[in-house]
Amino acid sequence: MAFTLEELMTSVGHSVQTACHAVDLQAALLFYQGFTTSDHGQDGVRKPVTWDLVLPTSSVPEGPEKRVRVPVAALMSHRPLLLHSVDVRIPLVPCENDGTPTYELAGENTSAHAGELSLHFVQGETPEGMARAVQTTTQIL
Repeated sequence: MAFTLEELMTSVGHSVQTACHAVDLQAALLFYQGFTTSDHGQDGVRKPVTWDLVLPTSSVPEGPEKRVRVPVAALMSHRPLLLHSVDVRIPLVPCENDGTPTYELAGENTSAHAGELSLHFVQGETPEGMARAVQTTTQIL
């Protein structure tokens, strides 16, 4: 199947965006699980699930300790899979279709005229909403 370079780049770019969106959505769902279920269904107020920890307050062994209640969400990684930078390499064979330059995916038995297309995608910063939610949840620490 022959395709233009524009069709290939559009398809790969869309696939990378879809994968990044799925990873971000999964991270948000994992973060959401760090809060209690509301008595009023989805519309009610949720509170952070917390763990009680005992932390030392000095470097002396057996020294004074302090009990701290820490939100589980503050202890979680908020980016379980980081797709900040994605490199895609595709082996191609140039061909022609009705006078238009097109390409086909190169297989194991392709000619010496095969080349490789290399695409590099870089993701931007964490969405403002997620960054603010994490900051508000963890500021008590």
